[in-house]
Amino acid sequence: MVNSISKVIILGFILSFLLNVHPTRADQVKPPDFCEDGGAGGYPFSKSFSTPGAGKFIFKDEMANPERPLDVWYYLPENLPRNHQIIFVMHGGSRNGSGYRYPWIEYAVEFKFLLIAPEFAREYYPDNYHYNYGNVATRAKEPIDELFWTFSTIEHLFDYLKAHLNFARNTYSIYGHSAGAQFVHRMVLLKSNARIDRAVAGNAGWYTLPVFEKNFPEGLKMTIVTAADRKHFFSTKLFVLLGDHDNDPDSPGLPWSDMAKAQGRHRFERGHTFFKIAEKEALKHNIPFAWQLRIAKGAGHSHLEMAEHVLPLIIETTAAGN
Repeated sequence: MVNSISKVIILGFILSFLLNVHPTRADQVKPPDFCEDGGAGGYPFSKSFSTPGAGKFIFKDEMANPERPLDVWYYLPENLPRNHQIIFVMHGGSRNGSGYRYPWIEYAVEFKFLLIAPEFAREYYPDNYHYNYGNVATRAKEPIDELFWTFSTIEHLFDYLKAHLNFARNTYSIYGHSAGAQFVHRMVLLKSNARIDRAVAGNAGWYTLPVFEKNFPEGLKMTIVTAADRKHFFSTKLFVLLGDHDNDPDSPGLPWSDMAKAQGRHRFERGHTFFKIAEKEALKHNIPFAWQLRIAKGAGHSHLEMAEHVLPLIIETTAAGN
């Protein structure tokens, strides 16, 4: 009798230990640190994921870069369907996530998607290598483990959101303007396991070309990408969106390295160069080509002017993006 009781006690202790060592997925994810300055004029304020509206929380990537937190600006519409679309909007060189979120809020309300605008502050991501180039290599061209790529941070943030909001969907869409467009198209090329459903790169200053004869960041040589990855990145639904008024060779912030100048005099020309080379590479290797080149008529180098042209490409309920 004593032995039986002892066995029960020991068994209970073991089960208790195992449950504590192996917590559920929800227990593994720390609750987000919400901020009081996350609102937006005229829209309801969201101070938690249970409160629809405009908000901001701090994301610390515990998998790789907890010392480099992100301010994540978002808009959570009311009555979202469980299978709703998630759209990431990537800021330009100004690193202003809130400014990029604002013009998209009305679209999030109308089309019922979760809007996420992460902010890669210069304090933690000081230069182009950290943000525009995805932190895949150092300035000395030394490769960085993929876990620590800035592209991977987006994937980790997506998992974090799924865990907190119980998403049914396993993919997301992503749009970037200017430096954000540099980020987005390079993510498509380099991050083969990214769960991107559709991507829009608008008015990038210059591009990494999908060729293996040139070293990164001009090309894909000296990266983990292989020729076999062409099939994946050319099959991704990527829209190269160019404002036809973004054609000023003296535009502020336009990159002027030799690599950038080789692609054209201005952003509009460089975008065409990138797309033509990509199309040629896909044809050369007999690979189906899903990318599309679109022109935003009347738009210059302004994410405000570009937003309405991005909308039909990225929102699933509109016919133009299909």
